[in-house]
Amino acid sequence: MQQKVTMCCFYAFVLISCAMPSYGLADGDKPAKALPQETMHGYCPVSYFTENKAIKGNPAFQSSYLGEVYFFANERAKKTFDANPERYLPQFAGWCTLSLGGPYGKRILSDPEVFTIVDGKLYFFVSERGLQAYLPRADSVLKNAAQRFSKPHIFGYSPVAYEKYNKAIKGDPQYSAVYNRQVYHFGSEADRQLFIKSPEQYAPQYAGYCAMSLAKGSRYFADPSIFAVVNHKTYLFLNQEMKDSFIQNPAKAIAAADILWIGIRGAGEH
Repeated sequence: MQQKVTMCCFYAFVLISCAMPSYGLADGDKPAKALPQETMHGYCPVSYFTENKAIKGNPAFQSSYLGEVYFFANERAKKTFDANPERYLPQFAGWCTLSLGGPYGKRILSDPEVFTIVDGKLYFFVSERGLQAYLPRADSVLKNAAQRFSKPHIFGYSPVAYEKYNKAIKGDPQYSAVYNRQVYHFGSEADRQLFIKSPEQYAPQYAGYCAMSLAKGSRYFADPSIFAVVNHKTYLFLNQEMKDSFIQNPAKAIAAADILWIGIRGAGEH
């Protein structure tokens, strides 16, 4: 009994802590505005192409795209990026090219200081040794990496269709976007643009795990054809039984699922 009470107190503390903003001192007693968490460790995505260097960006020059925040070396680099963001993003969402295209197909975070540009595309690697190992077999590595990375999240179902059409509809590979290092497909360019403008609204909650499974303390990937939209958020389920249980009290289920998801995200999983 004491253990259960202790765990309940712990979860309550986690929720309260995550809800509380972080403050610093600035302008007397006024709370300081926290800097956004930068993508690519703050390196300017444009400088790879214009300077052939990994250059740290300045938070004064920043842009948001598909839920990510990018810093730039100067205002000109920011404007260049804003005109065509996907032209300057690293391939494979920044995963190490060699690891993804190698024999094991692993998704490993790369070092943005180790890169190469091939045919106007930016590729990252986990280390200089990895880059050197990639060079003699670049064609095969790139082919394998592209095939593996292109496999769509939630089995190719359009995340926009759930709310917009109240249907589970497969997307078309020609209309795709990358969010949270996953590829999504859409039914049209219009739907793709909706997602790009507001990915947090349309992407399924809990990265595609079954919402009710999380609420019950387990973790299973969902069947993306079984869904519910609550307060403009999409929830997926393992089966119809899980969905029916969720629908009985969505607020309670979401609160319980959020607790477990906080722990999963805190452990570094997405």
